[in-house]
Amino acid sequence: VTGGEPSITAPANQTVIEDNSTAVLNFTIDDGQTPAGSLVVSATSSNPALVPNDAAHLVLGGTGQQRTVQVVPAQNATGEVVVTLQVTDGDNNTNTSTFSVSISAVNDPPVVTVPPAQSTGEDTPLVFSAATGRTISVADVDIATDQMQVTLTAGDGTVTLATTAGLTFDTGD
Repeated sequence: VTGGEPSITAPANQTVIEDNSTAVLNFTIDDGQTPAGSLVVSATSSNPALVPNDAAHLVLGGTGQQRTVQVVPAQNATGEVVVTLQVTDGDNNTNTSTFSVSISAVNDPPVVTVPPAQSTGEDTPLVFSAATGRTISVADVDIATDQMQVTLTAGDGTVTLATTAGLTFDTGD
């Protein structure tokens, strides 16, 4: 004799800030025929680019009827995702419940990578390039590289650029 579908509740819809996970969220499962400890629970994301469908990003826990889920968005991900919780009983009957997670963007600071302090002899150029192992890079995940403003200053001497392709210059004091 087989019974009906198992039951499952979902947590309330959630809002988190980029690079943060939800709290551990409670939900319940039940079935009239299969003991709660034998019910199988799974979770899937409607948008794996925001929340990948793996155990590191959809963290399930709990025992018996009292279960938990924690949603861990991908790094720098923003947007809306629907999480589907599914419970399966011993007769292979299933039921699902969903909740949404809204991931709000934050303005991440730019990352500037520079080599350690450098020195050179008088009248000897100091070249910053990949070939010399001395590179300077600037990145910002929130904007395109053609929208960044970078200022280079030499305390003594001059700054010479090997190429100016793709650069716009502002002059001032």
